[in-house]
Amino acid sequence: MAIRHVALNRIFQNETGTLSAAPGVAYVEFDQSLRTSIDFSAIRGTRARVLITAQGNEAGAGKGIEIFDSGGGAQLCEVIWNAAALMLNMIGAWTAFSLNLDTGFQVRVKGSSATENITVYTVDLQIEYY
Repeated sequence: MAIRHVALNRIFQNETGTLSAAPGVAYVEFDQSLRTSIDFSAIRGTRARVLITAQGNEAGAGKGIEIFDSGGGAQLCEVIWNAAALMLNMIGAWTAFSLNLDTGFQVRVKGSSATENITVYTVDLQIEYY
């Protein structure tokens, strides 16, 4: 039986927060400079989840942050929340995946309405691999 490892990759951190002004209710790229890639031909990833500290400025439901496979056009993992309060170290669910190439990712964000602003403080990607 192979030994499982878990890696935590800090993708973004800003202690004062970075504003995503009214991203809308569908995911949009948060910041192009955060694009990153992981070479899954070197490791065998099995699941991933995103951990965030962020805040919306409206009380609506369905705001979120996702890690998006820009080459494959699919979500790798996400975290969704429903409050306007600061969400400290919020953890999304583990999501299984099967990638075996060098894969590019984007951080994407959405609000609960067309007018909600999202302030992002940290984004971490946790990957379980063999």
